[in-house]
Amino acid sequence: MPKKANSKKPEGILLDIDAELDYWRQTMPESEFRAMSMSFTRFIPTIKFGYDCYLMYHQQPLAEILPTLRDRYRDRVPVSDQLDWRWADQIVRHAWGRMSAS
Repeated sequence: MPKKANSKKPEGILLDIDAELDYWRQTMPESEFRAMSMSFTRFIPTIKFGYDCYLMYHQQPLAEILPTLRDRYRDRVPVSDQLDWRWADQIVRHAWGRMSAS
């Protein structure tokens, strides 16, 4: 499991999950995810997982913790809500990139 970074001064991060879900709802039809032919609601647990991971581990390089995040996804997201990891990985990367850019 990734280690939470120890910091003397906590970094404040704000996330408007409703705005982020709106972003995903609007962009998914034009993205590679349209090939999955699933309703948007099937993606929500994975999208939220991606943002949760960023909020918990943003002080570590994503490339270093991705293998551990795969295990965390398998263990923490209900099986009925999981996507194939190749898709979940892309969602995590994209969510991470959006948060890193803000």
